Amino acid sequence: MDLLKAKEAFSATLNGVPVMVSKDEVVTADDPVVKGREGGFKPVEASKASQGRVAAAAASGGRRGRRAGRVEEATANPGERRNITPPAVEGEGGEPPPEK
Repeated sequence: MDLLKAKEAFSATLNGVPVMVSKDEVVTADDPVVKGREGGFKPVEASKASQGRVAAAAASGGRRGRRAGRVEEATANPGERRNITPPAVEGEGGEPPPEK
């Protein structure tokens, strides 16, 4: 698997989702952010261990996979009930914090 490192930071839009790429960020050569922007990357020599970590991240959707396409809806659809956990209250045992 070929790895590439971004020469400079840039932003791009992939499938309508804005994506930021940091300077020196390492991506796989088949990452969608590389397509059409090959000149903005340089090859990277990596150890087998780091290649395995990058490959695992790419297979699971990686950073871009989490950004692209998976957006949590903030409100319920009509007829849908949302179950949320209220934020934790400071203090022990769920008691409100002491007054000052």
